[in-house]
Amino acid sequence: MSMKLDMAFILALAAVSVGTGNTGVVVGVVTEAATGSPIPQANVVIVGSELGSATDESGRYLIRGVAAGRHVVAASAVGYETLTRTATVPAFGRAELNFRLAVKPVEMAPVEVRPPERVLADGPVPTEVVTQTAIVEKCAANVQEALRWQPGVSVKTNCPCSNAGEVQIQGMAGKYTQVLVDGAPTITDAGSCYGLTNLPAENVERLEVVKGPGGLRLSSDAIAGAVNIVTKSADRTGGSVGVTAGSYGTLNLGATMSLKTDSTGVTATLSKSRTDPVDVDRDGNSDYVKSDRTALALKALRRLGAGLTLVAAANVGVEERHGGALERIAGRSNDGLYQNPNILQWGPTATLEWQPAAATSFTLRGAYSDYRQRVFAAEQWFTAFEDVVLVEAAGRQRLGAGQELQATLAHRYERLVENMRVGVRRVRVFGATVQDDIRFGGFTITPHVRVEHHSDYGPFLTPGIAGQYRPAAPVTLRGSFGLGSRTPPTFSKLTHFCPGQGMYDFIQNPELRPERSTGGNLGVEYHPGDFVVAASLFRTNLRDMIEERLVEYDTLSRLRKYQHLNVGAIANQGFELNCGLRPIGGFSFRGGYAFTDARNRESGEALAYRSRHSANWQVAFENAPAALKVSLTGELVGSMPTQRREDEQLVPGPMSPTYTLWNVRAAKEFGSVLMLSAGIDNVFGYVQSGWLVEDVPLWGPSRGRAVNFGARFTF
Repeated sequence: MSMKLDMAFILALAAVSVGTGNTGVVVGVVTEAATGSPIPQANVVIVGSELGSATDESGRYLIRGVAAGRHVVAASAVGYETLTRTATVPAFGRAELNFRLAVKPVEMAPVEVRPPERVLADGPVPTEVVTQTAIVEKCAANVQEALRWQPGVSVKTNCPCSNAGEVQIQGMAGKYTQVLVDGAPTITDAGSCYGLTNLPAENVERLEVVKGPGGLRLSSDAIAGAVNIVTKSADRTGGSVGVTAGSYGTLNLGATMSLKTDSTGVTATLSKSRTDPVDVDRDGNSDYVKSDRTALALKALRRLGAGLTLVAAANVGVEERHGGALERIAGRSNDGLYQNPNILQWGPTATLEWQPAAATSFTLRGAYSDYRQRVFAAEQWFTAFEDVVLVEAAGRQRLGAGQELQATLAHRYERLVENMRVGVRRVRVFGATVQDDIRFGGFTITPHVRVEHHSDYGPFLTPGIAGQYRPAAPVTLRGSFGLGSRTPPTFSKLTHFCPGQGMYDFIQNPELRPERSTGGNLGVEYHPGDFVVAASLFRTNLRDMIEERLVEYDTLSRLRKYQHLNVGAIANQGFELNCGLRPIGGFSFRGGYAFTDARNRESGEALAYRSRHSANWQVAFENAPAALKVSLTGELVGSMPTQRREDEQLVPGPMSPTYTLWNVRAAKEFGSVLMLSAGIDNVFGYVQSGWLVEDVPLWGPSRGRAVNFGARFTF
């Protein structure tokens, strides 16, 4: 189909006549089921829309501008079960809907980052959420794509021959971001070697993003922050089937089926995604690889009675990528650069929750992850197999009306096997964490302390504290401070990204020291109603930074020997500004700006591939009577230092230009059964091209304008 027809389709959707419709309000009160006490700062939203409100100190809420008719309304709060009810809203009238929420312990405090809902979570630790609705709107096929366009979060691709990538938070390298699945830290350096593209978006309920030292309460490795992947759970009996197809041979298929009864919930998801290679600079080698991924996930919940709940889950994913010479990728030649990563990841988890009383709960969790990576390059196979076993026991006790104590004990075992470099490495980590939530007046203070014993590096103590204060109803002040510690990795990412340029060996360093960090974050949020703005300052000091360095090169055998070295210290600081508003009926805006200054503390040089200035924004219009939504999204990526290869070393390269990417999308719902969508990513087709042949790694997009069409059937 021609480009003109593609644009005509989107413009036709955008031109549907605007109807205001008759509206009413929804009011009510949210209380605790066991005590009847009001729950302040609970979130009450109209499901399937952007309408919502937060409760005041007496637990009351008011949602204006609700279209007349029948709606599903959901209420949620930190530490409580989410409850949904149905209300019929009369035109120019009001519907009263009260909620009684049952107590439930949770790991994090999610809230969607979409106006007019709150930009930050209702707790002292700043938490942003990418919801399932936002993921669908992005047409994201995997977790890495779902994290695009988030303030302070940068998704980077590091290698055009393998699409290896990482997620950076607040200018810190991806290795300082801890990725968890349902709160379990089972994804390691090896498991994220080729990025998060092997984790399908079809199985994601939401993504919870914690920036700065607040993530250290989840893991001492979360120096930059943490991303928690919350997988889908059954909330009804039914399912959905979706397909997206578009440019560059992109095809994403996904299906979800759920069964829900009073005591049991079962969810199964199946997804498949593929794309063709792209050669931007026309040198005959891929700048974006050919890939094919299939994934299956199962999750079951069973209430056993007497406060017992059992959750069991399992997943398996297979992905194959082909990068390098296009003729070889197509099977027409056996010559030229070629990489063929094959990834297999699977694992079960089981969680037993026991709540003997409203104020007391215990959790026992076990998880196993098996990651297998085989890469064909330099005419041979490079393999890395890793097993991760996690056993965790946690307890929570509410001590009166204003205090809650939590404690966790955990044991983690990792076994890494590589065929040519590291050999076999085994690591055991024992840890204990204690956290105390104290509330008085408008204050909330959450100190925590984590003690870990590493089998190779001994004990570590990483304390931290977070606080929140509400001097007035629409104003919230937040602050956090924490110490972090990251033990040297057992896995060498660099020697797996580009093994096609020769032979590699990895030399163990007995003098290596763990990386240590000190981080702080200060923020303020103002949320009077249909407008919300939040600003934050952050700084992280990292010492004993670890990097992979080339220490020896044999020109005859082309054997490169690498080693992990402590190379100094960095300082990373900056600020973020996020806002959201709904100026007039149907229209909404959200945007964010981040300034990041990341430097070597000894030399003062700026770190490579960190933009000092970045921003993103979205303008959306939703016509509820017509079930139509149109959005325009933009992303600005500021100039950044680059690197290039010279005499087997990476040396400073030219500064990249500042560029802006635009994306447009339209979606039309037909009742509650069918949704059709169309979109254009990278509307003006901006790509990095010429510098690739100069051996400058990727700093910009390697695919131009992409048109896609999608359909989702819900039953």
